[in-house]
Amino acid sequence: MTLIDEQLLLKVRIAEFLDLSWIKSDSKLQSPNVKHFMQHTGRITSWVITEILKKNGTGICDIIVKFIQIAKSLFELKNFNGLCSVLSGLHHACITLLNSPWGKIPSKDKKTLEELSRNIGFFTNFESYAQLISDLPSSTSCIPIIDVVCSSLSQLDSIYRDEKDSDKINWEKHQSFAKHIWSVKRFIRSRYILHPIKEIQQYLLDADIWEGKPLADVAKLRESSFRKMEKVKDKFEEKEMTEKDWELLSPGSERIIEQRGLAILGKSSNQYLCVLIEGELLYYKQDFPLRTFKGMQILPVLCDDEKLEPTNDATIVKYKRSFIAEKCLADPALAGKLYYSTARQFSSTLNEKSAILNTLNSDKVIPVKMDDELWEQISKGMRSITYKKGDLIIIAGDENPRRIYILLKGSCRIEKETEGRKQKVTTDILQAQFQLFGEICFFLGGPNETVIADENNTSIGIIEAYYLTVLFETFPPLAGRFYYYMSTVIAQRRTHKEASYLKLKQKSKKKTTTEKSKDKGTKKKKKDPKI
Repeated sequence: MTLIDEQLLLKVRIAEFLDLSWIKSDSKLQSPNVKHFMQHTGRITSWVITEILKKNGTGICDIIVKFIQIAKSLFELKNFNGLCSVLSGLHHACITLLNSPWGKIPSKDKKTLEELSRNIGFFTNFESYAQLISDLPSSTSCIPIIDVVCSSLSQLDSIYRDEKDSDKINWEKHQSFAKHIWSVKRFIRSRYILHPIKEIQQYLLDADIWEGKPLADVAKLRESSFRKMEKVKDKFEEKEMTEKDWELLSPGSERIIEQRGLAILGKSSNQYLCVLIEGELLYYKQDFPLRTFKGMQILPVLCDDEKLEPTNDATIVKYKRSFIAEKCLADPALAGKLYYSTARQFSSTLNEKSAILNTLNSDKVIPVKMDDELWEQISKGMRSITYKKGDLIIIAGDENPRRIYILLKGSCRIEKETEGRKQKVTTDILQAQFQLFGEICFFLGGPNETVIADENNTSIGIIEAYYLTVLFETFPPLAGRFYYYMSTVIAQRRTHKEASYLKLKQKSKKKTTTEKSKDKGTKKKKKDPKI
């Protein structure tokens, strides 16, 4: 951390502090290095908060003690910027909500934290820090607090005018500015003699960061869980079902081998959850081939106009749904993994590069409602943003954070680039309240579609993935219920897209048949010699 801060400090030019250029509209041009240094400082604070909130139970106490030790080492290294970042994280409002974990912190560590905060005047406008750094010789390896320097320069600028009453240059102001700028740059000649560990540096630069309103709700969940001393896993695992997990559902299951060319599954599939183990199946709807299932995949429940046909010998296991319901009720963690796997696989079919996705859904989709208890818990961590018409909500191809979006008011349109072209086509219009979107980004990563607000005052609810992770750690039964809900929503959307696609295919087929009939009639007339 200290070597990263040192490199950022060395890049800062004196001119970047002049005219408060780091707060101007063109700050990225006039003061890029100061801006970058300040952003990195804030990121370290967010990282400290994130790492604490990722833990639960006594793990929270352990990580807090670890950060106090890190803060002590930074003070000894005289990396006051890094020290301030860590202290800002430890004293953050969200972390102070963890009253029960703080009560378990050893008194000697609490005392160390108090001394470090007092040494730099963390709660007294950094008065102690100002005296501390002024007493250090320039030969000392030291990293000043960049935010304190910038804040001091802003205060000086508001106190002193550029010119005196006699229109003469206010040299007193410039002297004060020079003094504060020199307090930063005078230490660059003395470098730290430390060995860099690239893996740790890269981790600090790329570490996952939790931000936004739900942090306070996450802290409350952690506090509640700690007080109840519930035995929960260290981390909610968003993983697909493994062979061992499927074995737990095996009592009463049936393994069958279907031969090539024979249509399989029918109305009886409602009684079973069918999983393809080996082979390949072609999925038909109204005799139109729509997709292929390969490898280990959960198969859909078929309607009367749907069928699955093996392209080679396929092995399928049929699990009794009644037994699955009993098992999931007794084992919430298994339920979470089962329905997470289902929702993720359904999302992958929506993400396929297919003509189906380029179909505009002209009919309104009636949103599937979440049960009241589940919605109450999830909505606590939701924040809402209002967009103007034309504002981008999700940008295709960008590294969008994992989150679920819910349309609360207004409407959105979904655009997708056609294959091989730069032209964008509208593939869907979202108009119904509480319609969910962003599931591809949530389950699979970067989205392949752009979502745009289609009218003014469009309100979108945003639920961060990290909030759901902590929520499901605290209340494990909610995981299965949420992912079951997600599976239902995605299945409905897929069915709706397929229906729209088939309508277009049937229209196209009728048009082609009519045109061929006309062509045949024209040819017969030309060949008749009597005419």
